[in-house]
Amino acid sequence: MGSPNSEEGHRSNEGPIHEVVLSRGYWLFDTPCTQELRSAVMGKKPSRFTNPRCPVESVSWNDCHAFVAKLSGTVGLDLALPTEAEWEYACRAGSPGVQYGDLDAMAWYKENAENETHEVGQKRANGWGCTMC
Repeated sequence: MGSPNSEEGHRSNEGPIHEVVLSRGYWLFDTPCTQELRSAVMGKKPSRFTNPRCPVESVSWNDCHAFVAKLSGTVGLDLALPTEAEWEYACRAGSPGVQYGDLDAMAWYKENAENETHEVGQKRANGWGCTMC
C-alpha cells in the first residue's frame, strides 16, 4: 500500500510503500452511499444536492459512523466503514499503478463534473465491479 515519492500526485502522507496484510475478508458496497439510502435510514437528508440517486455529501466522519451504526442495527449485520487499507485495496482492484484506469471513464472530479454531483454507478467499474463514483 502507499505510493513511492516519485509517483505523480504523491503526497507526503502516502509513503513509504509498505506491505499490508488484510487479516479477514470484507464486503464493500459497489457504489457510494446514495442520498436515498441515507435518508431511509436516518430520516433526514444533509446533502446540498437533491437527487436521491446521487452520493451523500456534506457529512462529517462522525455523521458517517452514526449512519453505519444505525444501518447495522436495521439490517442486523456488524457493518463498519472500510479501513484505509481496505479502501485502497478495493479501489486499486489489484492494479499496482497510481490509477486503476482512465480517470474520465471511471470518476467524476473537478475537470469533468461541472460543479455537480452525479448519480452513482454512471462511471465504468473497476476490475472487481466497484464504481467508486
